Amino acid sequence: MFVRKILIFFAVSLCIFGLAIWGITLLPWGKWFSLSRLSAEKQEQVSHMFLDSYIGNSKVIADTAVLHTLNGIRNRICFANDIDTGEIHLHVAEKEQVNAVTLPLGHIVIHTGLIKECDNAEMMAGVMAHEIAHDRLNHIGKRMATEIGLSVGLNILFGDSGFIMNMVHMLTSNGFSRKQEQDADDAGMRYLQNASIDTRPMGVFLKKLANAEQNIPEWTSTHPEPGKRAKAILMQNKGRNYVPLLPDTTWRAMQKVVITAQTRGAW
Repeated sequence: MFVRKILIFFAVSLCIFGLAIWGITLLPWGKWFSLSRLSAEKQEQVSHMFLDSYIGNSKVIADTAVLHTLNGIRNRICFANDIDTGEIHLHVAEKEQVNAVTLPLGHIVIHTGLIKECDNAEMMAGVMAHEIAHDRLNHIGKRMATEIGLSVGLNILFGDSGFIMNMVHMLTSNGFSRKQEQDADDAGMRYLQNASIDTRPMGVFLKKLANAEQNIPEWTSTHPEPGKRAKAILMQNKGRNYVPLLPDTTWRAMQKVVITAQTRGAW
């Protein structure tokens, strides 16, 4: 009888514990905890921790010509869509993977491999609009709240660098859901159209990567049927004339700066 009572006690305790954990996961941590609610000083500290964790030992580009060109594209997109440019921070890291990554608090890291692969400014604008959409739709915050929950707030609040490093790895390696990628696609295309930027080069870029003998970036590979998506983008503004975002010579000159700096090993 005594053993039976002990077993019942442990069984009931286990059920209560399980229900408590299940209930905690259903709580709206994303609404209760937001990085934007931190003080400006704490936000800056957390931002540097995320950036340092992602960039690691890679070199960071500081060339004014490159940053001026990329910030000009960002400004064009943001101004046309009522987005505060001060909330979108661009960084360029020497990484060969053709990719760009959105981190918390509006920080977007663009790989030098992506710059070299884009044939024109419109291709870069397409990728940038997609990443800005991830930020505006709070996809990073939703993933942090959903996958990690309350521990996000507590560990970030107390500046646990090891936790942030693991979280950056999780955010950048697992990618977004297909629905989030589709939503970012749709919003990104609207951003470009509002800014009178030709969306078709983005379709060409997706098709180019899909056909290349290399690893497709996460934001491309997670799209449902990326080939069809590229075709749809190409058809969106068929027959419409656009003024080039930048002269081809300006874009090529910026690419040359990136390539030359990498060859010399100095930024």
